[in-house]
Amino acid sequence: MCRKLIVVISLFFFMNTLAQQQYYLKKGAITDGLAIVNDSLQETYAVYLPTKYSVENPPGILIVLNEKGKGREVVSYLKKIAEEQNYVIAATNTPLKTDNVEKNVLQNIRFVNSVLTTINIDPKQVFIAGKGKGAISAIFLTQLNFPIAGILPINRAWINSKTKLTESFIGFSAVVGSRDYERDLVGDVAEFYEDKDKVSSITLFNGGPNAWPDLTSLYNATSTLTMAAMQANMRKKDTILLDTFFKSDVKAVHQLKNEKAYYLAWEQFQNMEAKYEHYNDRFKDKLKQLKRELRKNKGVRKQRRSYYNVSEEEEFKKNDFLSFLEMDVLEANFDNISWWASQVNELETKKDSTDQVQANMAYRLLDYLDALSKTKFLDIKNSNFTIDNKIFTSIIRTLVKPKDPEPYFEIIKLAGHDGDYQTALLYMEDLLKTGFSDFHELYKVEGILDLQMGNEFNQLIKKYGGEPKYSILNISEEEKVDEE
Repeated sequence: MCRKLIVVISLFFFMNTLAQQQYYLKKGAITDGLAIVNDSLQETYAVYLPTKYSVENPPGILIVLNEKGKGREVVSYLKKIAEEQNYVIAATNTPLKTDNVEKNVLQNIRFVNSVLTTINIDPKQVFIAGKGKGAISAIFLTQLNFPIAGILPINRAWINSKTKLTESFIGFSAVVGSRDYERDLVGDVAEFYEDKDKVSSITLFNGGPNAWPDLTSLYNATSTLTMAAMQANMRKKDTILLDTFFKSDVKAVHQLKNEKAYYLAWEQFQNMEAKYEHYNDRFKDKLKQLKRELRKNKGVRKQRRSYYNVSEEEEFKKNDFLSFLEMDVLEANFDNISWWASQVNELETKKDSTDQVQANMAYRLLDYLDALSKTKFLDIKNSNFTIDNKIFTSIIRTLVKPKDPEPYFEIIKLAGHDGDYQTALLYMEDLLKTGFSDFHELYKVEGILDLQMGNEFNQLIKKYGGEPKYSILNISEEEKVDEE
């Protein structure tokens, strides 16, 4: 895959003059629907130019790879960052519809290349942010020797430990929620960059899983890269802006305290200490004051103890889920389905706990189970395993992600092919109970025509508000006896 991508990267280049589309961009305004250059796929993106934008002295750029697209919404959300930190913001409108990393990276290469050949920016200050699958693409671009100064992954991260970073790369600044199960992995990736003597930071926010962070958290994560650019002499040092950054970071700590996320506030303060270590003379007294305030807080001390206990429990649970799912799938252990159901129910209940540390752990474990069961479901679905293995894996998936229609369809198809109409109808009704209403899709399942033409199948369609495709026969029990 790397060889193929490197060939594409040879097309990636900077232009210091403006392409034709540049003339239609307005300062202080969003320009949407910009087409990818030389692209026949009709992919587009949105751009925001800060009001201080100058062709003669162009600013840096923050390019956002959002897995759901929605470029206009993204750049609108980040306008404050564009204005106060002086960045062009560009975000793709095209969602990443596949889990295939290679296809996602190639799609984002097209977008990034088009942005950088259309808009005049400072080529030393190219920063890439990515959300979800977009975060994986953002990191992958640095692995392929793209001239990127820094990355801002949201919720997810990935690294190849053998990677050699380019000289132009200065920083890694991730944003991760307290409920995201990959927060530990993001921490490992941050350590990798720190070991490479790069600026490395994690901004924590109270939320998730997989949610967009609040604007303050994104602002603070971006400011880490802006400060790194100042340290690397890529942009002019600005003490007024530094004071603004510090106030914003303090605001984030107080915001976490107000949300009663005390231990998270403490972790974020520790990140602040590292962030401002080069400006110790300027902020030393204020940092000491904030540290004393947090240490005196009973909530911080209580949640700190709770967090260490929960960390052990969480790791134990993850190991259990991983090993038990592997064994149960191989054995098609239907007797253990009730155990899996109880685990999911227990975690769902803990999500509402007044203990935020416990609640956040429940969210992370459910997020972990979601990823684990999805991977196993797709692996088994496309394998030569028996029908029992496939149905078992699909059932587990319905427990973890009850509103995902794919595993229900798999059970209906497999059980229908096997003549087990009772199981097929049972999971068909479970699917309809979730609010699924694309009834025509149920008639498209191949190889189960006898089931689809039957009374019970069509009665279920009618019961949940659909229009049966086949007539429902109303034959009374007495008529059946007479016919016999």
